Amino acid sequence: MAGLYIHIPFCRGRCPYCDFYSIVADEETMLNYPDLISAEAELISIGLRGKLHIETIYIGGGTPSINQKVLTEIIHNVKCYFDTTEVTEFTIEVNPEDVANLEIDALKNTGINRVSLGVQSLDDKQLKVLGRRTNEETIQRAYYKLRDSGVDNVSIDLIYGLTEGGMRVWDETLDRVASMKPDHISIYELSIREDNPMLRYKAYDDEVVTMYSHAISKLTSAGYRHYEISNLALNDRFCLHNLNYWKCGEYMGLGPSASSFLNGVRYTNYRDLDLYHHAISRRQLPIEHTEVLNEERRAREAMVLALRLVEGVDIEEFKKKYHYDAKILLKDIPAHIKCNLINENYDRISLTPMGLTLSDELFAYLI
Repeated sequence: MAGLYIHIPFCRGRCPYCDFYSIVADEETMLNYPDLISAEAELISIGLRGKLHIETIYIGGGTPSINQKVLTEIIHNVKCYFDTTEVTEFTIEVNPEDVANLEIDALKNTGINRVSLGVQSLDDKQLKVLGRRTNEETIQRAYYKLRDSGVDNVSIDLIYGLTEGGMRVWDETLDRVASMKPDHISIYELSIREDNPMLRYKAYDDEVVTMYSHAISKLTSAGYRHYEISNLALNDRFCLHNLNYWKCGEYMGLGPSASSFLNGVRYTNYRDLDLYHHAISRRQLPIEHTEVLNEERRAREAMVLALRLVEGVDIEEFKKKYHYDAKILLKDIPAHIKCNLINENYDRISLTPMGLTLSDELFAYLI
């Protein structure tokens, strides 16, 4: 079984903080896109000599909800080339401003059973700083329309680490989101490149750490289970698609910039729609980079991904699967860092609360 990711790169405009591949495209380009995805899926099916069995599907972007006709056609086409009969979770990313015009029942009829709503903030000033084309009222209407339409698995994305409003607004946003009781909440630190004008809105590191710790404390008190660095779930409604990534499962990606991981090999598609289109038109897979992971690299990456999970690494299972002692992989981490950031027991390794907060610095020693 594997996960399937489908990238739909079209947006009405780029948010200044966003680093995902997206473009503002005309109607004709969007309407032609399902044929490109279908052709890539067919080429993959030919290469695999059959249909890959899919357990989870995730449609991201871009803005997948920008054109429902295109979305529906893509889903129909993809099902012709992959075995989706045992799909347990089917997620689509949706922007709040698009929900009013969505035919929710038609989405559900395609098999979609989970919606990831790109909220980011419930403060109108912060939303403006982030370049979002929505406001709190629209977000609330979107969320409750999804619920009233029978979508029983909704995830909300939030961004923290802005100077605008600071901790006060972050605390208010957490309270309001928790009161809405989405099934899942993802909290992401505002990540800005040094040359991005938005850098002036990024909070200092110590405030960012405080915001993160505060969010985990507040949301767990509200009944959410913190299961991965940036993710919390109510009633154990974990994101199964992403759990497959963190547990080093296989996955297939369709569309420009999408990545795949099969049989120990990572493939990354062109991060450009024209180059992607050119390869497909020549009946070639649109792969820009291929990386064969040796045994040590696979073990190290698996270690990093597993440590993202609050449950951490089962030492015995890790050794059976990757032929490496997980504790040996920690030897390059200075002792004074390990003692504060890592829990080492006889059978399991996990990060401390501070380790989860400072995970990026820690993982640099492992890769």
